[in-house]
Amino acid sequence: MWLLSTARAELHFFPTVERARQAGYAILSHVWDEHEQSFQDTAALRAQCADTGSNPRDFSSPKVQAACMLAERHGFSWLWIDTCCIDKMSSAELSEAINAMYAYYAHAAVCYAYLRDVRRTDVNVNDLTFDRSRWFTRGWTLQELVAPEEVVFLSREWEVVGTKADLAALVAWITGIPAPVLRLEERIWDRSVAQRMSWAARRETTRPEDEAYCLMGLFSVNMPVLYGEGRNAFLRLQEEIMRVHADATLFAWGDVAEPVDLAKQNLQQQKTIDNPDGYLLAPSPRLYSRASNVVFAPGRAQEIIDRLVRESGVGSIESQQALERPSAAPATSSSHHTTFAVTPYGVLAHLPVLELVSRNHTVAVLPVLYEYADRCSVLGLPLSHWHSFSDDAVHDSTLPLYFCCPLRLASASGRLWELGGAAAAADGTNSLVTCQWKHIYLADRPPPTALRTCQLSDRRMSAPFRLKQTLVEELEKKGFRLSLPAGLEAPWDGDPPVSLGVYGVDDPAVNFAVHLGRCAMSAVPGTGAHWAYVTELQRGSLPYSGLRVDDHDCLDDHIPGVREDEDEDDGDGATRTFELCDSGLSVVQITLTFVPWALSSSTYVVDIDVERRYLLSVEALNHELFARADEREASPISWSDRLSDDASIWNWTDPDEAAFAIGPQLSQETDDQEGDDVSETGPREGDAAEPYENEAGEPDEEDVGESPEDDAGEPHEDDAEQDKLVLERGSEQAMQESSRRRKFWDSLTTRFKTVRVSFYGQNGRS
Repeated sequence: MWLLSTARAELHFFPTVERARQAGYAILSHVWDEHEQSFQDTAALRAQCADTGSNPRDFSSPKVQAACMLAERHGFSWLWIDTCCIDKMSSAELSEAINAMYAYYAHAAVCYAYLRDVRRTDVNVNDLTFDRSRWFTRGWTLQELVAPEEVVFLSREWEVVGTKADLAALVAWITGIPAPVLRLEERIWDRSVAQRMSWAARRETTRPEDEAYCLMGLFSVNMPVLYGEGRNAFLRLQEEIMRVHADATLFAWGDVAEPVDLAKQNLQQQKTIDNPDGYLLAPSPRLYSRASNVVFAPGRAQEIIDRLVRESGVGSIESQQALERPSAAPATSSSHHTTFAVTPYGVLAHLPVLELVSRNHTVAVLPVLYEYADRCSVLGLPLSHWHSFSDDAVHDSTLPLYFCCPLRLASASGRLWELGGAAAAADGTNSLVTCQWKHIYLADRPPPTALRTCQLSDRRMSAPFRLKQTLVEELEKKGFRLSLPAGLEAPWDGDPPVSLGVYGVDDPAVNFAVHLGRCAMSAVPGTGAHWAYVTELQRGSLPYSGLRVDDHDCLDDHIPGVREDEDEDDGDGATRTFELCDSGLSVVQITLTFVPWALSSSTYVVDIDVERRYLLSVEALNHELFARADEREASPISWSDRLSDDASIWNWTDPDEAAFAIGPQLSQETDDQEGDDVSETGPREGDAAEPYENEAGEPDEEDVGESPEDDAGEPHEDDAEQDKLVLERGSEQAMQESSRRRKFWDSLTTRFKTVRVSFYGQNGRS
């Protein structure tokens, strides 16, 4: 372990982290800038200054200088900074440092969390700059927050803002990490695996492998660092967690459906090999975003399981003596402990299995509790005995292999189901319900053939549509999952059409289907105009191909022609935009882009972009709600806490509407002193962070929108003033907008007590 001397910023080697702890050292947590001082830069400065007698610290980067000087003032002789204390030219040293990173931060006397985009005066519960800091969005900073006993937040001026204990409530609201954990009143090890995963669900890393590597210390596991393996690293992480933890909440990711009587339902089962929900292991930490209420409590869970079995009429849980092949599992029939083991055939699980024979449903019962509102249920994992790999030489088809098979209803859907009491009871007509302890094999990950680029099954050059190569990854970054149509046969010429399902992962309320096809009115089959449209999709339904026979409107749905000579990389192609209303609070804007494929101008490459926009600023929403709510003396409810998973992220897009968009990309303030943007991605092109200005640089008088700074604390004008401004402008479109707004507020106040929207930072979702 290399440490910097705070007096001279020179590197010194310590053989173990324990030796470094005895010497006492501070550690820096920060978000990397474009140019950082490296290990080689630091060594070169020492060599150069040795000849002149100068102090290398004086020639170090501003960040290294400031960190060393601060640590020295606080009495520390040693400091660790990841950018210059790891020799990244050595793969062995890099791997060692990544595996020991949690220990580095845990053994530090103090951790300085440098928030470059936060001013000292900005830390206020009512100010949104602190919680908008990029530091809270990065994957590596999660362990840097929870591992040290003492974390001191620093502003951009290197002034102390507070500690994680002082700001525990605010930091808990931002990160979702419970305040008792931040105050060291509870250990992170007392939290379930799923809960810890949920803390990382909305964090990002530059490289996909780091999604796993940054979490190793959080679960006390180690594994080789193999950059280049991509998302396979997160699958390996879960396998390592299985080896050292008996916590079955590892598998409790994805949607949780509310309790229903499974025995009385005709359920749809989606059996597609490319569906990530069909496997035991999660492809990404994002899928744990709603797992903060999942607790590992096998004792309490067993009580609920026993009650469930008694109410189902079975009487007791039987124990399976053996599998179809007795030698495939150890003889543990007398043991009622849930276990999971990684094998070449999948994960060998020993757990209770609920079977509704008359309905042909199989549900694996997980010994975990799902605590939501006033309910406390065990979770069931619907399974399907599917021999899809029977011809695969790698898989032994004589072994029973089960896939996680999400069950979907018109009113509910989910990878996981709440089980308790009548949730799995018989239907009263002597339906056979059994619950046994079994050894079963569960498919843990997709086979290598399913990891190819997500495309429609027809890959011929003459196919009418192809999907953009990076479409799946881009939708995942925005919190959506793409579901391909089932049953599409090749060759496909566009008739019958296909439907693509797009499901919200972070926001389950946003689901839609994209319908694609070619018009059948052409005299020559397969040569008609391309068409596309979007419809809202119920959460419990699945899009299938071939359900429509050219069910489209030629005038509205045909895709505008794109020049055949248009370059796919240079041209924007043809676009179609659709809007879906969401309970009057917001509009989901879906933009489809069609670009001719480079190898065939008759094939369009499809891209899907999703953006959600709320209709008014937070302050305007609060003002109107409080002005028109029936119960004027009720306690004020801050809708800035309720509007979305990330209500503090404002991207002002239309000054006329004072609209703000909620999304995963942070749009940060411009660095006034240094002239650079502190956000990772920067504002999107066409977005305005402040009201438009005229040529003289002054705000345009016709711009009615306000920036967040101007808007704060100032009440909006009443309806009469708004109508007056609208009439003065004389715009028919504006008059229609004013009427729409009044209807919006009238409808909103009637829903004021019942509208349920989620927000980021609490344990659970509204």
